[in-house]
Amino acid sequence: MSRVGLIGLGNVGINLAAALVETESVDELLINSRDFQKTGSYQLDLQDLSSCCKKQISVRASLLEELVETDLVIIAVRTDFINAQTTDIRLGGLHANAELIEDIANRFKGYEGKVLMITNPVDIMSRLFFEAGNLSPQHVYGIGSNLCTQRYRFVLSRIYNVPIQEVEGQVIGEHGDSRVFLHSSTRIKGNRVNLAEEEIAKRVAEVSPLINKGAGRTRYGPIGVTVRTVRRLLGHEDGVEQLSSSFRGLYIGLPVLFNKGTPNPIFPDMDHAESLKFEASYLKLGETYAKLNRVGDIITTPH
Repeated sequence: MSRVGLIGLGNVGINLAAALVETESVDELLINSRDFQKTGSYQLDLQDLSSCCKKQISVRASLLEELVETDLVIIAVRTDFINAQTTDIRLGGLHANAELIEDIANRFKGYEGKVLMITNPVDIMSRLFFEAGNLSPQHVYGIGSNLCTQRYRFVLSRIYNVPIQEVEGQVIGEHGDSRVFLHSSTRIKGNRVNLAEEEIAKRVAEVSPLINKGAGRTRYGPIGVTVRTVRRLLGHEDGVEQLSSSFRGLYIGLPVLFNKGTPNPIFPDMDHAESLKFEASYLKLGETYAKLNRVGDIITTPH
């Protein structure tokens, strides 16, 4: 029996909760937000959804303290802030979200289940949760470059007019502007092709701004990759996902192989140019984390 906790019921969180119920990915879903009355209302609404499914999912509004008994907890919280970033957009919530993430992590010290971080900047927040919660790195992952990988494959499927299932390719590194496209290992129908690398990167990068301009923020893409990752973390499906993972002292996007619920991060083959870009992405994430100015378990905002 799989018990999953979900913290945060904003636009992504509540739609993710519905997707987990509708896809029958969990047995019991414990939901939590800062507005407990709203959480109770969502519980009733989600229970109605569950009644339409073949598998009856138990949905319960829960306190944070109850979530330490789950097999997996998903962090989808977001504080209210105005994002004035024009580049490195996902870093706009760095300080605003960090205090909340650290507060939650302090309540999960000794947690033995797995953690899946969605909150941006996801690589930084994954590392912060891991460190503040004093958890095992094998238990903490972020949704990371997974969505970038799906967008990369989709763009290639359109360019070469093939089903996305016939595209092999992945994006690693930061879930952000220093992402790394592994063009050298990309294959279309099993064959290596010459790629218009700058054009492809441009088309992938413009997806989020276009969504945000018309819809406010992305919802369904992150939900899709999260549901699939949850199923892998719970041992329902095997396969590879590109997730923010512990690597050389920080968190960065890498392919993770799942076998019966056990994750195993893999360092992929790269050509020289890709290796240099990955190292630059690694250094950027280290420098960004240092901006949090953590002192013990306290985050101080730089002046």
